[in-house]
Amino acid sequence: MQALEDLDYLAALDDDGNLSEFGIIMSEFPLDPQLSKSILASCEFECVDEMLTIAAMVTDYSNEKWCRDYFLSCSALRTAEIIRAELVEIMKRIELPISEPDFGSKENILSIKKSLLSGYFMHIARDVDGSGNYLMLTHRQVAQLHPFSSYCNTRRIPEWVLFHEFSISEDNSIRVVSEISPDL
Repeated sequence: MQALEDLDYLAALDDDGNLSEFGIIMSEFPLDPQLSKSILASCEFECVDEMLTIAAMVTDYSNEKWCRDYFLSCSALRTAEIIRAELVEIMKRIELPISEPDFGSKENILSIKKSLLSGYFMHIARDVDGSGNYLMLTHRQVAQLHPFSSYCNTRRIPEWVLFHEFSISEDNSIRVVSEISPDL
């Protein structure tokens, strides 16, 4: 039931519970629905190139332990490049616009976050006590940043984050996080 609710929230279903036109376009991508929606939103926010790279990077799980141990994997990067090329081909085939990259500008970073929020609005968490205990807004569970998160090495813990993964363990953790602000 939760999967159907999620698809409905993402506007992938029509009123009868069938795939909407938007849902049909989302289904063209071999990705989870949130990531597909984020890619489609990136067309509106003109950050397609960057979003395709992000999608490719978070989609490869083949060398997860090695990546954690050494913070980088040549094989994972090669796989991400292949995935990214496939996503570009899908975008071209269904005639979606691909914007030119604009890496690093504040406007571009904001556009990327807006695109991600379009798909992952159900993956938002807020630090409830200033010490990194994040309340996930949709599931009402508390989790901490994954120990390998770059935010763990900073003095300032972000108040609001968007996360890609939630891992149930002794210390529930959220991974692949980006700081966001509630006014996005």
